[in-house]
Order: sequence, then C-alpha cells, then structure tokens
Amino acid sequence: NIEVSESMVGPVNAGMRKLEADSAGAWAAMARSGKPHHKGLPNWPPYTPEKREVMILDAPCRVENDPTGEVRKILEKRSPAGGTSPVPGND
Repeated sequence: NIEVSESMVGPVNAGMRKLEADSAGAWAAMARSGKPHHKGLPNWPPYTPEKREVMILDAPCRVENDPTGEVRKILEKRSPAGGTSPVPGND
C-alpha cells in the first residue's frame, strides 16, 4: 500500500499507482495460475539460463535480458566452486 509509504517515496502519483497495481496483479496472477503475467504488463517470458529474461517492475515495467549480468559473472568467478555457478543447473 503506497499510501502509507509517502514518507519514504514522496507524494503518490499516477505512475506509482500503476506500478502498485501491476506488481499486485503479478502476485495475484502467480497465486492463481503459477504465472505472473497479466494484461497490465508487457509479455513476461519464462526465465531461461540462456536469455536470463526478467521483468523489471518499474514505471514503465519492462523485460530485460540478464540486467545484472556483470555482477553475476563476478560472483560466479569468486564462488567457492572455482568459477562455476553457485546455483545447480545454471552452469
């Protein structure tokens, strides 16, 4: 509820209300169907290790491929497994 967050985010505007509705809609869609996509969002493809597509919940919402790829690659190099992915199956 953004109404109680004004002290942290500033005055509520139309863009913030849309973001609130989009993110709440994604949670509701996920609970209903197991998929977070709904008509208020751009197409939200399933995540794959090859493309690493993620939804950026912002104003406007958008899909980006591997948005933190540089950080991920650094962390993978520094993992205790000697450069392999710390997440099984994401090698």
